[in-house]
This record gives sequence, structure tokens and C-alpha cells, in this order.
Amino acid sequence: MKRVIASTLWIVFLLVACTAKKPAQTAEGPTQVPLCTGNVSVEADYIATLPPPQWITNVGNSQMRITTTSKEAQRWFNQGLNLLHDFMYFEAYRAFVQASKQDSTCAMSYWGMVMALPGTRTEALRQRQTALNKALRLPASPKEKQFIQTAQSLADNGLQASLPLFRKLYQTYPDDPEAIAFAAIMLRFGSDSDWAESRTITETALRQFPTHTGLMHYYIHIMELSPAFAEAIPYATTLSQLAGGVSHTVHMPGHLYFLQGQYQKAASVFEQAHKQDETYHKSQKIPYLNNDNYLHNLHYWAVALAETGNQKKALEVANLYAGVTTDPERSQSSGMLMIMYEGQVMPALVYMRFGQWQEAVDYLAARPFTNATARQFQEGLRAYCLAMLQLSESQPTGIDAQLDILENARQVLYTRQQQLNQSPEQERVKRAQEILTIAQAELAGWISNIDPAKPLDQTAFFQALRLEKSIGYQEPPRLVCPVFEHIGDFFLRRRDGGNALQVLEKALQKRPNSPVILDKIRIARQL
Repeated sequence: MKRVIASTLWIVFLLVACTAKKPAQTAEGPTQVPLCTGNVSVEADYIATLPPPQWITNVGNSQMRITTTSKEAQRWFNQGLNLLHDFMYFEAYRAFVQASKQDSTCAMSYWGMVMALPGTRTEALRQRQTALNKALRLPASPKEKQFIQTAQSLADNGLQASLPLFRKLYQTYPDDPEAIAFAAIMLRFGSDSDWAESRTITETALRQFPTHTGLMHYYIHIMELSPAFAEAIPYATTLSQLAGGVSHTVHMPGHLYFLQGQYQKAASVFEQAHKQDETYHKSQKIPYLNNDNYLHNLHYWAVALAETGNQKKALEVANLYAGVTTDPERSQSSGMLMIMYEGQVMPALVYMRFGQWQEAVDYLAARPFTNATARQFQEGLRAYCLAMLQLSESQPTGIDAQLDILENARQVLYTRQQQLNQSPEQERVKRAQEILTIAQAELAGWISNIDPAKPLDQTAFFQALRLEKSIGYQEPPRLVCPVFEHIGDFFLRRRDGGNALQVLEKALQKRPNSPVILDKIRIARQL
């Protein structure tokens, strides 16, 4: 079965190669290292101004003996290693910086920084290159050199080109859970056979290392792409206990509960993770902007609450996400991009989930969008909502104007996506453009059938379904509802209970047990 994988929030920035200058290569490996970074520190400005990192307990159980005579460097390295596995990249980066301060000659502390700084996060590219240069220059064991060379390929060539090196890493060290874990999560993003390989090596490793928290975490992300995702639930439960000091590992069971259709249970897990995040940010005085997991959890929490039918609470959480403090000086940080393209429209998406088009229009009209490209996304969504409002009120006059605005916004995003080649904003613009493209196809389906006396034309609806399939699995779901549900709304509007029931039951397969969809099925059966 062909899998379409949409990258997880944290790994997506590794999918595009870093644009930094690459060292020359020979068959033996790198022969020279670029000196273009000058005296750049490995410590980015956005962490240099913060209080020193605090030791975090209960983050996992990974250990890797590295070349250092400093016990404190080893201790901070293991902290960073576990936080890498936890996807808590911000704190992992800080831990590896601390390790380097304890032993500036420890090559693996710089390897950790490279792994903790995604390749297209431009605000720290120079620091990442500096760390990579140091890791390549410093003395290291043969095993450490292989880890470092794999990280170098990841930084210089991107994830897909680096998969053979990750494969070689675990094949060279088949009894090392760290080598297996990093290979497994990277192979997850390859072809169908790569994904199958990632599943096989992780399941084999878990039999040998049944409590390894990194393997558990990655197994959840591997299995959430499979119909057999429930097999990972016991590991998710155990992970949240063994690495419960990190909010993201507490959050992870919610992914699987959502897939099961246990939306309230998922929302409860996300709420627990949020409380833990709040404690961390307040105690360590860390801006929310630095924590992608905090933002991701808010997003998933709002979506899960909406799926329970609890609009009031979903809006509270959505507004919390929309209101996260931004920093214009960090426009290319991962957190800023999440807020601009997800958080700021989140309340509108909740309104859209419940078919409250006027409320969505009003929210989008009142919200200031300082980023010009994000503003185009907002204008496209607003045009779509205005058109749906007019259709719901049987007032199609002026709908062509909204279609023009939607198409213009979509085209602007598409063009901008091409211009942003290998930038951190590119993936966000791509996602926004895809949402508008699907919305445009859904809307075209309604408009082409506006006259009930004419034969039914489902061409545009079929196009929307194909587009939905092409974007693959998303966590959280990118669309406010499955396309089948939107088509069901159309048939309900036409009072065609038979066709409505047929497509709504298909929508229910995508969102099992959804009370929103179940209520529409009840209405369809009464027609």
C-alpha cells in the first residue's frame, strides 16, 4: 500500500538540505572543513540571553558513552540525547551547549547541536555549521565519527539523501539502541520499503531493549501511519511514565487516542501536557515561542476538543494558541511560522468545523496579519467562508467575487512557495496553499450543483477527495473535517438523505465516533 507521509512538525525541517557550504569529499570522507563561520559561537542569540538550563528529571533512559574525561560533560550529553529522542529540541540544544562548556574538546557535544538544530531553521544555521565544523575536527572514536558523518550528510544533503548512511549506522552497530533509534525515525520518512524497514528494526530492537524510551517514542510515530496503530498504545502509555518529565512524551498517547476516535481521552492527555508545559515555561522563564511542542499540543488539543463537539472549550484553546506572544526579530523561527500559519487562524478553523461561517468571517476580518504571505492565506480562508455563508443562506449573488479572491490567494501562495526554495517558511506556505486548493475544489462542487434541477456533477468533489489523499496523514489533521463530511453537508443541504448517509459514513471512517459526524448521520436518516 502506497503511503503518503506528511512530515511531523519536528522532522519536517530536516527534509530540505541546509544551504551552508559543504566540505570537499573523498572516498575516506571529508578532507577539508569550511572556515566560513569565522568566530561564530555555537550558542545562538535566542538562548544566550536566557537563564542557564536547569536539569530536567525523568526525561528518558538513553545513555551513550562518549569521548570525554568530564563527568559533567557526559551527564549533560546524556540529558541532550534523551531530549533529542523526546523531540524537545530546544532543551536538547541547550544541554549539548552545556556539555561543550564542560569539555570544549568533546566532539559528540557538537554532534548533538547539529542534530538539535533543524537544517532550515535559518536563525541558527551559522551556529549549526560552527558546531559541525568542530565535531569534524575534534578527536572521536570510529563509532562517534560515523554518527558525526551521518549528521554531516543530514545537514549538507537533507534527509532523503542521508538514509543510506542511517541504514549503514544501524547495520554497523546492530546492538546499539541509539544507532537503531536514529535510523528508525529517519527511515520512517522514506519509501514504503523504508517505512517497513523502520518498523521491523524498531520492533526487533524493542524486544532487546523493551524500556528504551527513544525506541518507544519513534515506534509510536512509525505506527501512527499504519492501520495497526493501536499496537503502539502500550508503548505510548509506558513512555509517558518513563519519560514523564517532558510534556511531549506525556502528549504522545493522544495521537493514538485521536486515531481511535477517543477524542475526549486525547483532549485530556493534551490538557495534562499543557499544564506541564506551563510549569516548565514559568519556572525556567522560557518564551513559548521557543517550544514547538507547546504550540503543537495547543493545536492538537483544540482539534480534539472540536471533535468532541465542545466548541466553547475548543475556542478557548484556539484563542490561547492565536494569542501566543510573537517576536518580529525572529520571523524565521519555527515557532513564529507555526503561529503565523496555524495559530492565528485556529479560532476560525474551529468556527468552520461547526459550520459557523459568519463567525469565521468576522474573526478573520478582525485579526491583524503582519506577514504578507500569511495574510494571503487568511484572505483566502475568509473568501471561502464568505462563499459558504452565501450558499448556506441561499444568497449566491456575489459569490464569483469570493471565488476570484480565493483563486488569487491560492496563486500567490503557490508562487511564493516556489520563491521560498529551501527556506523554513516554504513548508508552511505549501500547507496553506494545499488547504486553499482543497477548499476551492469543495466550493466548486457546491457551485456547479447550485441548481437542483440540473444533473448532479461531482467532478469537483472527486478532485477535492484526490487532493485530500495526496496530502497524506497529518497530526493533527490539517483539514477541519474530512472532505467526505463536507460533501455530506452538500447532500444534506439538498435534502438527499441517501447520498448524504453514504458519504457521511465514509467520513466517519476517517474520524471514528465523531459526535459531529454522527449527528449529521442521524439527520440524514431522517430525510
